[in-house]
Amino acid sequence: STPHGRPPPAPPFARPCGRAQIMAGYSGVGIAQARLHCDVALNVMRDNIAMMAERDAKLNDLQDKSTAFQSTSQLFHRHSTSLSWKARWQQYRLITFVSALLVWGVFLIVFRHH
Repeated sequence: STPHGRPPPAPPFARPCGRAQIMAGYSGVGIAQARLHCDVALNVMRDNIAMMAERDAKLNDLQDKSTAFQSTSQLFHRHSTSLSWKARWQQYRLITFVSALLVWGVFLIVFRHH
């Protein structure tokens, strides 16, 4: 109740404004209006459910893409590590080959007169 001892006002959609509206509340017009409000609320709920279903489908699609990207990333990491080791081994072979050629050249110069 309010400070003046009266009950609080009803919401606008439930507040009758005159005798004709009070009488309409007891007739089919009031029921039709209530049905209309229920239909509007049901349509809003159906729209919300449809939007939630679309959102769920989009989230599932995004999760599938994320999983695919993760597996692709792991595969890329394995291949790049393997390629790195191959490149490093190729550098070691080149250094070893050049070193062997230099040693062979030095031995050729030193033992050429013998």
